[in-house]
Amino acid sequence: MHPWETASGYFAAWQKDGVFDQLNGLLRRLAREAEGREAEPTACVLDAQSVKMSANVPAAGRGVDAGKKIVGLKRPIGVDTLGPLLAVRR
Repeated sequence: MHPWETASGYFAAWQKDGVFDQLNGLLRRLAREAEGREAEPTACVLDAQSVKMSANVPAAGRGVDAGKKIVGLKRPIGVDTLGPLLAVRR
């Protein structure tokens, strides 16, 4: 087995088990408490991220962010008022 296969296997297992979501939540709570705030946020900021897509992706699966002149898609995100990620719509 190659090292990348081992790393990929761990990544897939941890993602399936929700380890990254748990870690993100823990780090967000710790960052908020370090700023003297409650651990859980009561407000969020909604934003979107433009993601470029390959020209090999069928046109039906692509969109256009005309403002940024990017062919791809917009991924809606919610962030804590301090900046840490709360949610991403995939």
